Amino acid sequence: MLLRQSNGVRCSGPKCKHHLRLLPPRLVPPESSRLVPPTPAVKIALPPACLSARPPAPKLQVTTTTTVVGRAPFGVTNQAHGVESAHVRSTIAQFVSSTGKAEAWVGVHVHDDTKQGRLSIPQVSAIPYGPSSALLSAVKRRDASVYALFGGQGTNEVYFDELQTLYDIYKPYVSQFLTNVTRDILIPLVEESEEDTYYTHGLDVISWLTGASPRPPVSYLATIPISFPLIGLTQLTQYLVVCRVTQSTPGDLLSRLQGSTGHSQGLVSALCIAASMTSESFFENALKALKWLFYSGLRGQKAFPVLALEPTIVQDSVEGSEGAPSPMFVCVVTSPSRALYGLVTHLRKVRAPSGLDQSKTPFSQRKPVFSVRFLVVGVPYHSKYLADVADEVMDGLEGKELWSKEDLAIPVYHTENGSDLRSSKATDFPETATHAVDFGPGGLSGIGPLTSRNLEGRCVRVVIVGDRSKGPAELYDAQNIKTEQWWAKKFSPSGEDQIDMPFSRLLGKPPIMVARMTPTTVKAGFVSAVLDAGYHVELAGGGHYRAAALREKVAEIQSKTHAGVGITLIALFINPRQFGFQFLLWQEMHREGLPIEGFCVAAAGIPSTEKAAEIIDALRAAGIKHVLFKPGSVDGICQVVNIAAANPDFPIIMQWTGGRAGGHHSCEDFHQPILSTYGSIRQHSNLLLVGGSGFGGADDVWPYLTGDWSVEAFGAQPMPFDGFLFASRVMVAKEAHTSSSVKDLIVAASGVDDSKWEGTYSKKTGGILTVRSELGEPIREIATRAVKLWKEFDDTIFKLPKEKRTTWLNEHRAEVIAELNKDFAKPWFGWKDDSVVEDIADMTYEEVVLRMVRLIAGSTRRSGTRNLTGDWLRHVEECFAGINGGQKPSILQSYTSLDRPQAFIEKFFKTYPAATEQLLASEDKAYFLAILQRPSQKPAPSSPSSMQALRSGSRRYDSLWAAEDIDAVFDQDPQRVCILQGPVAVKHAKVKDEPIKEMLGNITSIFIDKLVDRFYAGDKSKIPTAEYLAPAPRALPAVIASAVAGNTATYVMGQSTPETLVRLETLVGPKLSWARALLTSTTIVQGTAYVDNHMRRLFAPHWSRRSARVPLHVVYKPAMGYVPIHKVADDCHTRIKAFYGDDEVLPEVDLRNRNSDFDLNLYAGHAVADTARAHDL
Repeated sequence: MLLRQSNGVRCSGPKCKHHLRLLPPRLVPPESSRLVPPTPAVKIALPPACLSARPPAPKLQVTTTTTVVGRAPFGVTNQAHGVESAHVRSTIAQFVSSTGKAEAWVGVHVHDDTKQGRLSIPQVSAIPYGPSSALLSAVKRRDASVYALFGGQGTNEVYFDELQTLYDIYKPYVSQFLTNVTRDILIPLVEESEEDTYYTHGLDVISWLTGASPRPPVSYLATIPISFPLIGLTQLTQYLVVCRVTQSTPGDLLSRLQGSTGHSQGLVSALCIAASMTSESFFENALKALKWLFYSGLRGQKAFPVLALEPTIVQDSVEGSEGAPSPMFVCVVTSPSRALYGLVTHLRKVRAPSGLDQSKTPFSQRKPVFSVRFLVVGVPYHSKYLADVADEVMDGLEGKELWSKEDLAIPVYHTENGSDLRSSKATDFPETATHAVDFGPGGLSGIGPLTSRNLEGRCVRVVIVGDRSKGPAELYDAQNIKTEQWWAKKFSPSGEDQIDMPFSRLLGKPPIMVARMTPTTVKAGFVSAVLDAGYHVELAGGGHYRAAALREKVAEIQSKTHAGVGITLIALFINPRQFGFQFLLWQEMHREGLPIEGFCVAAAGIPSTEKAAEIIDALRAAGIKHVLFKPGSVDGICQVVNIAAANPDFPIIMQWTGGRAGGHHSCEDFHQPILSTYGSIRQHSNLLLVGGSGFGGADDVWPYLTGDWSVEAFGAQPMPFDGFLFASRVMVAKEAHTSSSVKDLIVAASGVDDSKWEGTYSKKTGGILTVRSELGEPIREIATRAVKLWKEFDDTIFKLPKEKRTTWLNEHRAEVIAELNKDFAKPWFGWKDDSVVEDIADMTYEEVVLRMVRLIAGSTRRSGTRNLTGDWLRHVEECFAGINGGQKPSILQSYTSLDRPQAFIEKFFKTYPAATEQLLASEDKAYFLAILQRPSQKPAPSSPSSMQALRSGSRRYDSLWAAEDIDAVFDQDPQRVCILQGPVAVKHAKVKDEPIKEMLGNITSIFIDKLVDRFYAGDKSKIPTAEYLAPAPRALPAVIASAVAGNTATYVMGQSTPETLVRLETLVGPKLSWARALLTSTTIVQGTAYVDNHMRRLFAPHWSRRSARVPLHVVYKPAMGYVPIHKVADDCHTRIKAFYGDDEVLPEVDLRNRNSDFDLNLYAGHAVADTARAHDL
């Protein structure tokens, strides 16, 4: 009937005089891969006589029967008019003839007034369909549960672009539908409305889409009378496209949906699709929906007409980034435009200006950060202003109800309360839901992203079909189904003897750790006690200034713990010199076999992604298995997330404390930063979230263990943490080196709840005050007299500009010195004849020594302060030994003489009487001040002896160290000490000298009891078992085929040998057992050292290797999941000799002792493979 011609199309029917006007077809080269929109087709109406003739046509022809490849979408079979081999590629107006030549063909719209013809596909030859959607197929298998979403007003400026895109891409699927609804409902409604002022451009949608009429301006399309029906039309067209592409009828697609809902006017579209089981009913319901939307928009606009505003108001609102004033803005607030503009101008005064840095401001005192924007909506829906409009809308519908509850095949949920409109029963979003499909409008600015945020962590993935970049690709993907995580199920704990959580699986220990505190976790005794109790702890690097000191500390910890316990060091990134040598030394020590397992980067923010990659690469190469970061803000958290994304194969622990912790911490709230970033954190399986600050018992940690905190306090999804750190709480432990009198003050502090801790910024709250440290950062401490004094200094001296401090100090010198001498751990040093002197240059050498002894009385037994005094005496001796008689033997032969200083000092100055009269020389003064400030010497006994030094150095009061050496404090008065402590955590410190094992063990035991009650109804027999805790086995590629017959397992590999780990994982299987530990552990323990697991080499496949039975002595310790295999090395060399049949007695030699003297003889003659095999034992 239709023949291709170079200049047009003619009808080949007999005696037919129909002449068709046709736009020139667009030719596409066959080698082109560019998608070209189809040339607009001509709608034609042909009499039956034209259909009777069927001359041979190369490709397109209209016939009296329909033969469709596969099955016709919607099952349309038009016996009057049809297409042979209907096959459309949605964006290509190109078809290939039987000769293989690329030719352009024209789609033909066969006009038909029957109901079936209203949804008929433009008849184009050979429409190819892709494979079925994997998501919709999963629904059929009940492996997925999908719901439909429809948006409302708010995207009025862009919705028509979506409709135009749908028409351009899927024209063969939607053009007939759009043509019919334009002709049958939209144009007649405009003609009947008699409201010319609202419809100046009409509603001829199909003409706008085809270009037959110019598209009206956005200002017209955005008006309520126009946007209301056309947004609904866009949504229904999107739904129709999904039906066409997935080869589904409306009933087929509806059967894949478990429910639908819509925001505001989107509820109408949700009702429409819920009542549509056939092609005919979909079209009829679409007409009903569009009619309701038309009258709702029209009557709403008439009830609330548009009023003009002064240009100055509009300009001010636009320049303020709020957009042109309208009766609605986000959140949703409705009122006349002028009134809302007044509200917006008030909100400008309240909100934080763009770019304002509030990081140093307490969280509760910060200005709120938010944006306000007017919606492009000209009528205040969802408000009392339209209370009477519903009756007017029904008048337009002639009082007819559009749908009854019996019409709805699936649940349709109410916009506001979530009730099923079929029963009016309120319900939550079903827990079985796995996906929601957003049918628009708005794309990434529509209802889908908002729903995704609201359901984040609930295992519901929102597919936004209006997002052309990835939405359709995901919905129509035939192979993959993307899913979301259910935070409460994936990250909640389980277990009995051991709590199974990501933190526990990584470290093989309970999800409680002790965080770095200087000096508490500098001491080997305390660190080893925590490790020996079975908990993770950070060795503080801040107290180690030399490589030798750090080596000695690790050796001491090893000597006090059982073999194989790993050690983690925290290094201060803020101190480049110290960080540099500690970072390199930590790697070197691991390579030497020392039990080094982790490294923490702390202080001064988070490294850049590039710098972090360098750190992680070095740690990975050394064999260290995890790294820790401690962000202090939302930006810091996001940076750690970026680091985790850039290093997906390396475990990263992120510690979050907020501002309520003791010591140096930010001003941030504990909860809000986690609420805003939790979703991004959980996108990375290698990133573990550890929370701290304010924790001290099982009951206060429990909501964070289960994730209930975010549900109960903020109405969000459960957000469990992976682990928890304790710091302030453990300072009163028995093994902590905190001085006894200082522990008493900690126990006496009452503490406060989370809601009140910010009171510490201005006054004593719960026994705690916040002051500024020498770094200018907030630091929280027990409100002793010393801390109160420094709070006073913060509000006076240190609040002044630097250039004004000298004048103030000079004016208040006597007052400041008196307060230091009365209340501070480091009194003013200058003292002469029972009176204060400002400068030590006014003191004699003897007076300096006597002042030193007085200030550190009782502390000379401590090697640091004793040696300080001894170094100064040696210097004095050097100054005076050559006077009157030349050089003399040193009186101070040993610093132990200063254990009882009074008698020695009397003898000393009798030998050097000139030192009792001579004032300090300038160079000796400089030397004295220098030795007072040696970094390895803690604590210094006094404040600097000049106002200039007070301005710059007296804040470096080393309060942390004084808390552990009360003997070094003047008069041993704990009220002179600055004691770090968190305002929330301190309320849990009620028992002094509780053993650390009991303190942490009691909390763990309570956790386990609560978990058994919550998840297993108190029945411990239901708890799953595992031999040890370790990261979950990875999914293995199918490269090894296995077959088991009796006690024999056969493994068949392909042409290439799989990597070693794949082979070993296949051998041992996924169950955590001794075999898995033996063959897959990267490290085993030999003696007290970490060594590579040579068993992996033993079980590697080799050609022509002879086998032999050799005794292998290892110990399997499932309680130490991080290193469960311990090699018995005591008689290793003896067993190797026995393997070779050598009876010679060997000397006992410590192979790891660098100072051992022995002869090493190498013998040739054994097979290399056998030698390697024996030594692998």
